[in-house]
Amino acid sequence: MSDKQQFFDSLNLLEQLPLFLTENINRLSEEIQANCTQLSIPAGLQIDTLEIIEFLNKVKLNRQAQLQNSSLKINLIYYLWHDEQAGQLRFNFINAAHQTLPFGCAVSLIKSEEEVVADFLSSNYLQGIPWEELTDISAMPEVAEVAIEAAFTLKVYQEIIFHSSAHHPQSLR
Repeated sequence: MSDKQQFFDSLNLLEQLPLFLTENINRLSEEIQANCTQLSIPAGLQIDTLEIIEFLNKVKLNRQAQLQNSSLKINLIYYLWHDEQAGQLRFNFINAAHQTLPFGCAVSLIKSEEEVVADFLSSNYLQGIPWEELTDISAMPEVAEVAIEAAFTLKVYQEIIFHSSAHHPQSLR
């Protein structure tokens, strides 16, 4: 069996993870804790964008089935981003009643998952950022944390996962 096949076989567990659902938007921390998934690529493994998209589609279908089997009549926001500092592709599912995505930085909504996945796969930091490339900002008092946060914009893809199968997933724009 190839390393790639072993990698995708290991993702089967992620596809089937139980979904935490709530109508209470004050339970955002619990939604994030339970429903956020991080994906890392082993060093040297060659994966292409379409393979990752196929995996993400399986995950979304699984979560939609769990949602439909729930007694809660809610929709979900599925969102995907590349956490470059951690060298990970991340995705999450939260109640669609939330007005904003839970990020502490500016967000740029993009139109395709492919763009996020391609950025992830082409990153020089798939194994994380080497310590020697990091700068200790505490040694630079003239740089305020607020200025650093304001200078960063995270690219995020999102779509609605509907409770009813009569709806098809649509991108939020």
